[in-house]
Amino acid sequence: MDRPTFFNDSLQQIRACGIMCYRYDTKNKTLEFLLINDLTTGYIQDFGGKTDIGDLTSIDTALRETREESNKIINLTSDDLDKITMYNKWGKYLLYFCNLDKHPKYSVEVFGNKEEYEGIPRTIIWIPANKLILNWKYLHPRIKTHDFIECINNLIKKYTSGFNLSS
Repeated sequence: MDRPTFFNDSLQQIRACGIMCYRYDTKNKTLEFLLINDLTTGYIQDFGGKTDIGDLTSIDTALRETREESNKIINLTSDDLDKITMYNKWGKYLLYFCNLDKHPKYSVEVFGNKEEYEGIPRTIIWIPANKLILNWKYLHPRIKTHDFIECINNLIKKYTSGFNLSS
């Protein structure tokens, strides 16, 4: 059986989904993102992947992929997701955003150095928004878009009173 194709409100096909987790570090006044550092490809990426036969919605895909790729450490629900999304038409990829401020303060060590589900060597890192943008060349192609940078800039504005990385 084929894996499902979902559609967003603009009737664009969705074949893969993910979640970009973030928090605001009040001590350092920094917006930080929880990302996968894939040790085989060198990419920095969100928690995400392809739709699966058992997924009923794109949100199901994003939540499942986040659970799998975090080794079942991050267990979110649809209520945890922000209203912000980003769509990559070339990858038919829908990215959700999730503020982890009300969740446990995840230490990167708890995730281990390998994704257990597929045995992929990787580390999990917290990276400040400004370093995320500076490491643009290492971003996975599914999130390496101007729309992604716009989403990040909008979050930065929300949390840091107008600081904008593109200026």
